[in-house]
Amino acid sequence: NSPGKNSPPGAVGAARTQIGQWLVGYCGFAFVAMSMLAGVVLDSSFMGKLFLDQATHTSLVVAASIASVSGAAGVYCVVRLGCMDRHNNEDLGDVWIPLLALLFNLMMLATLSLQGMLIILGYFAVVLLVYFLYSVRKNKKQEREAEQAGGGAELLESCTG
Repeated sequence: NSPGKNSPPGAVGAARTQIGQWLVGYCGFAFVAMSMLAGVVLDSSFMGKLFLDQATHTSLVVAASIASVSGAAGVYCVVRLGCMDRHNNEDLGDVWIPLLALLFNLMMLATLSLQGMLIILGYFAVVLLVYFLYSVRKNKKQEREAEQAGGGAELLESCTG
């Protein structure tokens, strides 16, 4: 259960972590289910081109079974998110709008062609690289500022002490 207004400060962070974990589970399972189903139904999807283009009846049944199990696990994650008590803490917010947005975006990703999926993956790699390099640079800058601030405080203490 999520914390209420009178909860200790760390409880809100723990509740956010739990909500985030269920959202990640939902994303993973929903993407697998949608990708497999799109591969079975649409020959133009990336999954249809990669794995299911030369599929036999047995492989289609296996793909549909994997999609069913993943879909059921995704629904379970949604049910767990829906059952969490967030009404006592306005900081946690509601999860239904993000869930619907994720569902829509995952559906669009699952129906992409192989070329479209490669373009999206390349774009994600470039964006993550830029973000990583920015965070490394910013972290080094903060460390230098902390060293300069710490050095000045030590100098002040030695002069007054």
